[in-house]
Amino acid sequence: MVRMLRFPAVLGLCLLLGTLAARGDPPPAAPAAPAQAEVDRAIERATAYLRRKQEPDGSFSRDLGKTALGLYALAHAGLPADSPPMVRGTAYLLAALARPDTYGAATAILALATLDPAAHTRRVERLARLVESAQCDNGQWSYRLSRGRAGGDNSNTQFAILALWYATQCGVKVEPAIFGRTFHFFLSTQNEDGGWGYSARERKSSYGSMTATGLAALVICRAGLERRELAAGESRRGEEVAKAVAWLGERLALDRNPGANFRLGGGRVEPKEVTDAFWRHYWLWSLERAMALAGVGKLGDRDWYAEGAKHLLATQRDDGSWVGSEAPFEATCFATLFLARSMRRAVATEKPVLRAPVTPGPK
Repeated sequence: MVRMLRFPAVLGLCLLLGTLAARGDPPPAAPAAPAQAEVDRAIERATAYLRRKQEPDGSFSRDLGKTALGLYALAHAGLPADSPPMVRGTAYLLAALARPDTYGAATAILALATLDPAAHTRRVERLARLVESAQCDNGQWSYRLSRGRAGGDNSNTQFAILALWYATQCGVKVEPAIFGRTFHFFLSTQNEDGGWGYSARERKSSYGSMTATGLAALVICRAGLERRELAAGESRRGEEVAKAVAWLGERLALDRNPGANFRLGGGRVEPKEVTDAFWRHYWLWSLERAMALAGVGKLGDRDWYAEGAKHLLATQRDDGSWVGSEAPFEATCFATLFLARSMRRAVATEKPVLRAPVTPGPK
């Protein structure tokens, strides 16, 4: 009986929609980008949150990789390199460089090259040599900075390649063969649908964050292989780049990591079902980097930055942080880097040194 009573209303709605379609009414307008003042305010709140998380010794959780990521995000948020939090953080970072892993070495390069490339060229070069020497036989990198490994994973690989590109911006020479091996790895492992997964052994199916990192790696590696500078609006040459851009455009989602639905673990490890909330802020930062490097302002008729910024402004917590499957610290760093359009500015200036104004917080 209830269904019968609802049917006329549903039918009326369908007829109304049909009438509107027949009249050729335009589709709803795409959401407008948030005002820059709103974005700046969100970045300021995130900056205050990150500063509250800094330890007295300048570190974040007394961890090299986290400290480097925090300094990198704060630099793009506009905190000056000579401000007390940045000076303390840099001092801790320099003291913790003795035995880095791939992620720690790579993020340290990003931070030091952004803070003061002239002052840190020698350290960046030393770290870059460690990263170079640890490239796996197939062109990837693994978690450990050690020689002789057959293969690694696409996440560590994209951090390594991004770091080596930043090192070149500090005047460090990186052999084109390094970029060439990674370029051919991504070229040969691109899935039929145009995307990438995490590695050849697990999570092979394409999903958002890994497809964006694959695209970014292709663009960086081609430039490194050809010994040329990247510039804003990098030419989208090659079928492989077009296929990756098409994958992102067809599956674009800014509130989740598209395609990231799989099972982690198995064997001796208890399997875990993963949803597309998986590392969704890391996905946004990966998307921003890929779009800046490939020179893509819109995916189809969708303004990926406007939609992503609106989502982040709506989900920022009262304390200035974001949270997802990542811990709040990492999620906030990734969200800040997206909002600050970190890679677009780095490519546009042909050097990763940014100083955007930000309202000072308590020291």
